[in-house]
Amino acid sequence: MKLRKTLKIVLYSLTGFFVLSSIASPISSYIAYGGVQSSGFKTSLLFTVINGVSGVLICYHGAMVLKSFETISFENMSNSLQQIGYTLLSVCPLHNIINYFTAAVRDAAYWIPTLGYSLIIVILGFFLLAISQIIKKADYYKTENDLTI
Repeated sequence: MKLRKTLKIVLYSLTGFFVLSSIASPISSYIAYGGVQSSGFKTSLLFTVINGVSGVLICYHGAMVLKSFETISFENMSNSLQQIGYTLLSVCPLHNIINYFTAAVRDAAYWIPTLGYSLIIVILGFFLLAISQIIKKADYYKTENDLTI
């Protein structure tokens, strides 16, 4: 019980961090890049929006997964895990495409680790989608056969 409450507090704190960083990052980018017209500011603003929105979505749905443990709602848990998986699968390629076209670095020493991290995130997204389907099937079999999970 205490672990679940602690994890919810951590997730809500991370959500607040993502919201605050989405506000502070454009301000610092404006100062660092010298104005709105610079391409560095526009790229930084785009990454801030993508990371901020996806971070808030992931933290929110993570909190919903923890909340579904309290209410024992496997359907809500499955839906929240599915949303986290879809968020990871959509944001990671989008982030890489934007990074590829805006980065000044074109050597393999930069791109190989970047694509490696992206591959891990995509695998995690597919894993969460699979887990959500397993939970959905388990809930279906539980109600169909009146079993206890």
